[in-house]
Amino acid sequence: MELLEVEVPVLLYSSDESDDADEPCGQEVVTADSPSTAGAHAEGYDVLSKVSALASRLAMDTSSEAARLPPEILHAEADAAYCVRRVHFSELSVAAFRQHVVSRSRAPLIITGLGDQLPCSEAGLGVDVLQAALPHDFGLPVRGRGVIPAEAFFAALAAGEQVYLADVSIARSFPWIHQLFRVPRYFTHCFTHRTRKNLSIAIDTPALFIGAAGTRSALHIDQMCSNFWMFVGQGYKRWICFHPDDAYLLSPTFDEADQINRFPSVEELSADIDCAQRMARARRVELNIGPGELLFIPQGTPHEVTNLSITTAVSANFIDQSNVEQSIAQGRAKLMHREEGSERYANLLSVLNALDEIDWPSFEDDIDVSDHVPRRAEDMFDIFPAHAKVMGMQPITLAAPTGA
Repeated sequence: MELLEVEVPVLLYSSDESDDADEPCGQEVVTADSPSTAGAHAEGYDVLSKVSALASRLAMDTSSEAARLPPEILHAEADAAYCVRRVHFSELSVAAFRQHVVSRSRAPLIITGLGDQLPCSEAGLGVDVLQAALPHDFGLPVRGRGVIPAEAFFAALAAGEQVYLADVSIARSFPWIHQLFRVPRYFTHCFTHRTRKNLSIAIDTPALFIGAAGTRSALHIDQMCSNFWMFVGQGYKRWICFHPDDAYLLSPTFDEADQINRFPSVEELSADIDCAQRMARARRVELNIGPGELLFIPQGTPHEVTNLSITTAVSANFIDQSNVEQSIAQGRAKLMHREEGSERYANLLSVLNALDEIDWPSFEDDIDVSDHVPRRAEDMFDIFPAHAKVMGMQPITLAAPTGA
């Protein structure tokens, strides 16, 4: 019997814990206590040491790249109140940010200055760092290409091919990357990490993005009425965002099964005269998000994202006082379109029950005294317990039979 060496991700939870995700993402994983993995994983895997030699490359000159960026539109032409601000983290307390979210201003917000505070800040969170952190034969789920070796992906990226590793769970697929990135404290109150039962949606995000110039995510709204944030490590992303209340002007088609609007791309809308005229009435902003910048997008915001250059980013969705009721309501409506008794039905029901059984505190009662003043730079990031449990794991190799 011939044996094939296969790279797979590592431990998430022990085998006696259930998977409660409605839509699990990422590669299939194995548990550390499975017989097939004995001796194949190691605690204390130090990925920071693997990228420390790249620190001298941090000083990337992005001035020429920034000079070629298209102009931003930070205020909607039809409504100056729908506008996007840039604010340095030292001027934005956690309480002030969360007040912005719960006030439902519906406007995105850009937070600057956080790039230098990452665990790997000396080396950055660019392509070189991520390539060093991912074994060359480790399988990456690349959009439109299936799972390919990391070496092949980065070679295609360097060659200018349209490759995109998009929205892949870090904890599920490469948990050691959590050593290079922490969650900004603006989002560590997320309710999915505070339920009585551990939910696997808590490890669906943060997710990793590595994309070539020209790759994109077409116009869409995020599921479960979730808020969204993204930190850019390298390159520039062009964001087109529309006011949530103007989604009806974007020629939506309602997806009954998922209880969410689907849209044509902005390019398709622009090419149709009637659609373009309707879209022109929607409040719209256009943003260039670059290295070290953090973007917040309120729930229900239709958005389309294009990579203007090779980019790396980390993003996550979150649920809190601003959207938990809407999230549960949408989930209950989705549940009616799931086959009762199916795994998808059971997973979604488990998530909804976990969120619904808790009498969540009000925003005012959920704020700590220290949240009212801007935090020190070194205190701006934290890690969720679910991610801390797996961040020391390393890639493992299993011997799999190719035939009898």
